[in-house]
Amino acid sequence: MKKLLIAALALTTSTIYSCSKDAAPPPELTGITGTWQYIGYSGGLAGFKFTPQPAQNFIQVDTSGNRIMFKSGDTSQNCGTFTFQKDAANYGGLLTVNGNIFGSDLFGNRYNVSLNHDTLSLYPADCMDCFEAHYKAVDKHFSWCIDAGNNH
Repeated sequence: MKKLLIAALALTTSTIYSCSKDAAPPPELTGITGTWQYIGYSGGLAGFKFTPQPAQNFIQVDTSGNRIMFKSGDTSQNCGTFTFQKDAANYGGLLTVNGNIFGSDLFGNRYNVSLNHDTLSLYPADCMDCFEAHYKAVDKHFSWCIDAGNNH
């Protein structure tokens, strides 16, 4: 009887474990390709914690063609090209944008990239105490600019 009780307990435990294991895990992305919606910022001199923002700004990245686009609301989009040096230690690297797609070259065109599940974070590489912009992966696709090397 004791062996039957232990076997039943083991079967119940394995069933519960396998059911919880089948629950949808958070998405694990393997690259920066896709469309990302701006969700907020953190950091700066004061070390602000994540601060959500309701802006409708997006970046769209195509690693196969090294194209990147910044779309601000429904009114404008700027396209450019980029190089990306992946850091093998984590889902990050250095993104160097050719052109001024973000509308300001105040912080240069190089960004440290970190990727955590479905959140992409960009931090100006040549800046101390800057704000880090955070983007969430979204299921959208915008048409690319006609000439990805020119801003539109």
